Amino acid sequence: MPKRRSRKRSYNVKIGKRGIRHKRINKSRLLILLSFVLFISAGIILVRYLIMTHNTRELQRSLREEFPDTEITKTAAVAEAVATVSPSLPEVSFAPIQDDSFVSVAAPTQEPAMRSEFVSLFSKNHDIIGWLKLESVKEIDFPVTQRDNSFYVDHDFYGRKSASGTAFLDASCSVLPKAENMIIHAHNMKNGTMFGKLYYLLDENVIINSPLASFKTLYDDGVYVPYAVSEVSIDPESDRYVPLIKAEFKSLQERNKYIENLREFSVFELPTDILSQDELLTLITCHGKEKSERLVVGYRKLRENETSYEVEESIKNNLRKN
Repeated sequence: MPKRRSRKRSYNVKIGKRGIRHKRINKSRLLILLSFVLFISAGIILVRYLIMTHNTRELQRSLREEFPDTEITKTAAVAEAVATVSPSLPEVSFAPIQDDSFVSVAAPTQEPAMRSEFVSLFSKNHDIIGWLKLESVKEIDFPVTQRDNSFYVDHDFYGRKSASGTAFLDASCSVLPKAENMIIHAHNMKNGTMFGKLYYLLDENVIINSPLASFKTLYDDGVYVPYAVSEVSIDPESDRYVPLIKAEFKSLQERNKYIENLREFSVFELPTDILSQDELLTLITCHGKEKSERLVVGYRKLRENETSYEVEESIKNNLRKN
């Protein structure tokens, strides 16, 4: 006589299959819910990023409206007129001049008056120390602050939290008396704000057409000539390591070493000679795939016996030859 199948066993099998199906449905629903949450989160992050970008650009626009716009370069006609009473440029040299005339600048006995164009912005933020403008990158036309090396990493000009931060002078630099090497930091923002487009200077054609920068402090101003556009590392173990934070130099040899290091890793050779008394300006931002990589642009101040037109022509002619 054939054995009967256990109804209980059949019932258990059916319950087991339903349980597996139920688990699969729950897992699918969970994955859908998780995907939805991730999608919403990504949307929120994107919206916040767009708002931050808009706010940063609007802030920079409003600040520029309060600061008088000045041209960096002279026209050829003006340059020629100046050149008739100014000595011609010395021959260019890729090595800093070696001499024994290295003397630190003494502090002034009386504090000069603040330049009038800064009065309005200074009344809103006493941390402002200058204004930086690059003729080659229209987005780099904004105030420079100074407090410490952390606050303006994630705060805007008015002290509000902002991932874009604000360009700031390194805490080791002095505005009065002015440091030998004025070092400015800013974020390499993907939205192009702050130093997000400093990489434009890696293009030789950009340097050829628009090499100069303007940096005004509360007490003086100046046009600056690039001598290096360098990709370096702040990791001492790297073969591209350069100690970048040098506001003052203990000797002429230390100063020359700093300049030579930046020139060594410059993407192209610039025909800018540097004398021991020249004021230096250094722009630094993150760059590359590694956290330790930096893009650095080194400048020296235009001298009284030079015109911007002559310097531009020298850069254009030398780079085109190469």
